[in-house]
Amino acid sequence: MVREQGIALIIESKSNATGQALAQRMVAEIGNRSQTLRTGVGQTTNDKSLRRVYDEALEAAMIGGQFSGMPVTCFWELGLLDWLYRLPADVLAANPYLAKIEALAEHDRKNNSDLARTLAAYLDYNGALAEAASALSVHRNTMLYRLGRIESILGVDLRNVSQRLNLHVAVKAYYLRATQTTKLSSASL
Repeated sequence: MVREQGIALIIESKSNATGQALAQRMVAEIGNRSQTLRTGVGQTTNDKSLRRVYDEALEAAMIGGQFSGMPVTCFWELGLLDWLYRLPADVLAANPYLAKIEALAEHDRKNNSDLARTLAAYLDYNGALAEAASALSVHRNTMLYRLGRIESILGVDLRNVSQRLNLHVAVKAYYLRATQTTKLSSASL
């Protein structure tokens, strides 16, 4: 069935592992470098409607395409991202850390900088400078300079575990909001 400029395949499997393996095989067989193929796998249980499993697969494909960089994302692996996806806009808008990330993104737009992505990489790599710098293709010293700018602009201390955690969740929420408005290229179940 074609839906929202994508193709949805409904394929029943006996277990989550079977569904995941099938999705990975399909991507390997039909995926190509010129076209992004996002695949979401809903969780198999006896007490869910087909619609609910389809919605899970669609959510997994949308979120996974934004965060994991993997062609196959399973609903049961989303964890915190599923919660953030379901939070009402007014709850997100009230979060002061999300406001900080939005301010940083606005700073990037005005100054043609890349600080929001730098912060995301730093947090995704758990503060490992070399790995985060490599992911961004910048020198470690550039990473240190940017982190200092981020701390100054946001008024935060990235050595503070609580602030890092809140910023990391806020970064995910910020990028997830963009995902919710993006049309799905392709989803399968």
